[in-house]
Amino acid sequence: IGLWVFDISVTQLMQEHIPAPIRGLVGGVQQSLNAFFTLVAYAVGLFISNPKFFHIYASTAYCGVGLAAVFFAQCVFARRGRLFSSNACSGAELDV
Repeated sequence: IGLWVFDISVTQLMQEHIPAPIRGLVGGVQQSLNAFFTLVAYAVGLFISNPKFFHIYASTAYCGVGLAAVFFAQCVFARRGRLFSSNACSGAELDV
């Protein structure tokens, strides 16, 4: 469920922040990159197929997720000037 929700949130962010005339182009590039890195993951799994080397495959995937989190945090910080919303961190009631 976690990756599925993350994918939906990325799609929503793309729809909110990318101008309509180039939204299709950016979405196409995103899908191409997703397909490419999926192919890379399958190729690495094919070449590192011995179970005693599974830690290399798992560590590579873990580092990839960590790198994606760093890039996302960098993007959020560049846009907002902070990583977290001040209301969420302070525990204050939200005005609705």
